[in-house]
Amino acid sequence: TCTARTDTMWCLVSDSVQMLWYHTVDGRIQVAKPSNILQVFPILPISATNRSIWSWFERHNIETGEVTHEYIEPLVSHL
Repeated sequence: TCTARTDTMWCLVSDSVQMLWYHTVDGRIQVAKPSNILQVFPILPISATNRSIWSWFERHNIETGEVTHEYIEPLVSHL
């Protein structure tokens, strides 16, 4: 999964320890940043602004009556 896009067909795959450059068309992988990349755009996390498309665990605090929601990935929502 790409963690950042670029102004080319390359994207950055980073796990905060190792960075790899992945060509999204032909599947090549490089350790060094390709020289034709001028801009790198981080991919921002998706926020839960539209509640109708998200799944969540609902937690009820029996002492305060407060209800909180912990959003979960859609792939595990059916479990």
